[in-house]
Order: sequence, then C-alpha cells, then structure tokens
Amino acid sequence: LQDDQWHHVAVVRNDTTDQVTVYIDGVTVGTHAVTLGALTIDAGGLVVGQEQDSVGGGFDLSQEFDGLLDELQFHRRVLTATEIANLYAGQSRDTDTFVDTPIASYKAEGNGNDFQSTHEGTASGGVTYSAGITGQGFNFEGTGKISIPDSGVFNAGAALTVSAWVNPDVISNNREIVSQWNATTGQRGFDLRIDSTGHAAFFISKDGNVDVASAVSSATLSTGHWTHVTGTYDGSNIRIYVDGVLSGTTAYAGTMFNSTDPVLIGDSNSNSKLAFDGKIDEVAIYNRVLSGTEVGTLFSSVNQSTVSNQIGVMIDGSAGNTIGGSTISDRNVISGNNAHGVYISGNGVPNDAVAWWKADGTSNDSVGANNGTLTNGATISAGGVSGSSFHFDGVDDFVSIADNPDLSITGSLTVEAWINVESLPTGWAPIINKWQDGAGINERGYFITVKPTGQIQFFASADGATMWASAISTSTIELNTWTHVSGVFDSEAQQLRVYIDGQLVGTTATSFTTLFDNAQPLLIGSGKVGGAAQSYFHGSI
Repeated sequence: LQDDQWHHVAVVRNDTTDQVTVYIDGVTVGTHAVTLGALTIDAGGLVVGQEQDSVGGGFDLSQEFDGLLDELQFHRRVLTATEIANLYAGQSRDTDTFVDTPIASYKAEGNGNDFQSTHEGTASGGVTYSAGITGQGFNFEGTGKISIPDSGVFNAGAALTVSAWVNPDVISNNREIVSQWNATTGQRGFDLRIDSTGHAAFFISKDGNVDVASAVSSATLSTGHWTHVTGTYDGSNIRIYVDGVLSGTTAYAGTMFNSTDPVLIGDSNSNSKLAFDGKIDEVAIYNRVLSGTEVGTLFSSVNQSTVSNQIGVMIDGSAGNTIGGSTISDRNVISGNNAHGVYISGNGVPNDAVAWWKADGTSNDSVGANNGTLTNGATISAGGVSGSSFHFDGVDDFVSIADNPDLSITGSLTVEAWINVESLPTGWAPIINKWQDGAGINERGYFITVKPTGQIQFFASADGATMWASAISTSTIELNTWTHVSGVFDSEAQQLRVYIDGQLVGTTATSFTTLFDNAQPLLIGSGKVGGAAQSYFHGSI
C-alpha cells in the first residue's frame, strides 16, 4: 500500500463462521479462521491513527499512522463482498470527475422522453416500465422499441459515446440496445448490442453500407443481472466498456456515416436483427468521446446497492445542513457541478428492489408502478422511522396494492419493513401479505406477520394450498419501538429466514424451491380470509 495513492481497506469479522476477512480496493486479499467469542471493548475509547495502548499505557514507538485517512465507517453486521466492492466503487475518490452533459438522456421514468433535451422517444410494440437500475427502466418483451426521430444532433462524425444499463432476460442472436442502423437501406451509423454469445459489441460504419467495424468485449453479460455497457468512437478507435472497464478495442480511422434513420432503443431498423428481451435503463448519448475514467464514473455513480444499517451519515462542507440527532423536515436538496462532486452515504434499498412504499405523503411505489390505496381509514402520519409512515388502527384499515407481475415472485424473495407495534394481536397482525386463506379460496403466496407472542413469523407456499412452510423468530419485538423485520425465502438453499434488526433469529428448511404465483392483491397491514380483509395490524409501518 505504500505507493502514495488512495486505497479502500475493509475488515470483516464474522462471528458465525469464525472468520476475519481483509479487503483492499474491493477485493478479498486474506481470510483467517479464528475463534474469538464475544468481543470486549476497553474503556480507553476509540483511537484513530495510533494503537489503543497509546492512550491506555504500554505505548510502543512507531505506531502512529503516517498519511491520510478518510471516510471511516463501522457497521454492526457482516457486509458481503458485493457490498464492499460497491462501497469501493462508490467512494468519491479524487480520481473521479463529473461527466459532462449528454446530448440526449433517456431515464425511462414511465415514458421515452429525453431527460436532457427535446429529442423525445415514442414507445411501440408493447414496451412497459418496471424497476430499473435506478427508478424505472424500459421493459422489452422481444418486440417493442423506443423510436427517436433523427434531428442531425446524433451525427457525431468522429466523436461519439453511447451508454446504457442492460438486464437481459434472453441472450440469443443479436439483441439491440441502442442503434441508428439500417443495413437494408444503407443507413448504418452506430449500433450498440449484445451478440449471440453474450458479448457486448459496438459497431460503426463509415459509408452506411459495407465499410463496417466493431469492438467486441472480452467480458460476457449474463441474464437477470444489471450490466453497464458503453461504446465510444474517436475517429481512430472503437472501444467497448463493460461495468466501467475497457473490454475491447478495434482500430478504425475515419468519420462515422451520417445516418438519417431514427435512433432506436431496444431494436434496430435492420430486418436481420432481433429486438431486446429484458430491461434497459439510463441510456445516454454524447457527441464527444468519454475517457476511461469518465466511463468508470458513469458506472460507479449509479446507486447499484446502497448499504443499509450504517451507524452514521455525515454531510460535510455545506452550511445549514445538519444530520445527526436532529429532525429534518421534507427533503434536503444537495447539488454539485462539473468542478465539485457530491458524495452521500446513507440508508436505502438495494437496486434490485421491485417495490418500495416509503409512505412519504402517498401510498405510491417509489421504485416501480405498484401504487397502493389507503383503505378504510388508513392514514399517513408524521413520526416514521424516516419521514412519515402508514398508521393503522388495528380494526379494519390497510393499504391495498393490485396484483402485478413484479409482486408475483416465484423464486427467491425478501420482504422487509420497519414496524412500530402499539398493541399485540389476538390472532395475526400481518405486515406484508400476499396470502389468501379459507372459505374455499386458497391462494397462498407469502406473508410476514406479528404473532400474539410478539414473535415475527414468515410464511411461504409452493402450491397455494397445502405445501407451505414458515419460520418463526426466537426473539420478540418491543411495543412502541421502531423495529426492522425481514422475511427471506432462499430457493437455492431451500430455506426460510426471519431477521429482527438485522440479526438472524429464525430459520426453517423447505421442501420446495419455487413459490406459488397467486392473483391476490398485496396488502400492507392486513390479512385476507375468505375473499375479504381480516386480521389487522395496530401501529405504524
């Protein structure tokens, strides 16, 4: 490490596996098996930059750190290797720069509009919108496309960058990401795609017809996983980047052909190409060549996975912004420019969440389109664990969300919520429920509930009827206290798990690997028996 450069270092102690693991720059560099038992903390306090005995006696020479330390964090849980890699990728290191404005940007927030300018896209062929890498994304079924009329602004000549986040459901033949390319009419310009072997490729043509070259990535993409893909052309070389890393280069000198065909997202105008099957998000087109550093910044700047349960959040260098022990109403707006970046670390949800009901003034879904309806007097009240929260009287009110493919999860599943229980139920107090019971209507899917004992129980069913299992917490919750609860179905491990405040408190093995896909609405704060809501939660969620 003695190279006068910034490095990210993380140490993880896992008391379940009795291992200590060290990471440098997001990569595991050492693991040691050690049985320590419970850790004891001396009264001498925390020391940064020296060893503990410098303030507690027995001080040895040459223990002081010589250099710079920044962004110290402590977590009361084991961070995964992915989370640590994301922490490293997301740090605002002084090698990062803000990326200048693109000429067109498509964020897929419910439409094909250009977020940057007025080069609006029109959806056709059954394009829908679902959870993207951030917010919503375009969802293609192998037939749809977003069409953007040519306006001359996309005639980049010898300076072009095209980037997008992609999550393919199918990889076969050529799957188009962003293109202005028509081989039939001799209108080939540029084409960013996934080829039939799963490699990303960026094509450029100088004559619109047969003078074509491409850079193909050495890295391969996988289905069901978000990947950042960027293609650049500088008049001399075509380059392809995967997840911010240069993955292929081809020499090709000249000027790109000025195609007059529309730019398409998710398809190509050539008859021989296949439309994209999966999700595309955060499409950006630049009339300049982004450097490797800038492409890396594009990749790392998206909230790939926000690490939860941090002990503290700090905002520095901004007068009037105080966080820590104070209540902040509404949202803080923090802005930056190309010369001064902004780095914020805080609580959030992983990028692959399919729905998130924050209860901040509405019952709308903040990630997808699964908006809820406040029913029978359910309210949104101040005093949530963050902002406001849903409040239920325990008598008859709940939030109802219509059935949606996003919520009909048949594989691995996690449901989670912060709850503040005012009184324990006599039966069940469902928190999140997609489970129909009784009166000849058995459509059991999954639900997490508070028991009369104060324990948390998580149910899941494989057939909607008799094949089901549940995991129950060994510990109980406290009344009138905010508590975080989670239920997990791990299809690969065939296991149900329950967590309270981030700690595993219950497991059950299952005989099944898939969940039943029912057609019932998802309810927050209520169960459902015999076709009607029953069993109600009393408190805040």
